[in-house]
Amino acid sequence: MISALGARGVSTTVAALATAWPGPVLAVDADPARGSLVPGWLSRWWVDGRITTETGVATVAAATRGMTSVPAEALAGHSQDVPHARHVRVLSGVLHREQSLAIGSDGWHPLGSALRDLTISGPDVLIDAGRRDPQTS
Repeated sequence: MISALGARGVSTTVAALATAWPGPVLAVDADPARGSLVPGWLSRWWVDGRITTETGVATVAAATRGMTSVPAEALAGHSQDVPHARHVRVLSGVLHREQSLAIGSDGWHPLGSALRDLTISGPDVLIDAGRRDPQTS
């Protein structure tokens, strides 16, 4: 999901859909400006340490740097269970635009391929891509 023209609500929509999803789902915070699924939706568990921003899209990108194709299995150690919705896992996002720039297209594109491939044999995937921004598109 991506928001057009700076409208808000993508993170809230992804969080609501993930919570109500009828089966296993991976919620991915791929907003290149700043992730908000963990600091917002999951902040209660972030504060008490059950959810962390230490793993997520940035650690996937670092671990798979230089790979032209990222296998879906590479995502496993970077996502976390959501405490109040056991059928949901979350792949936390970047906390600063600088992290997104460091990931670059060489990191974002393989991540997208791995997420696409994951849906073939794994859980459904909901992606919060944030607001459309010509600087990060």
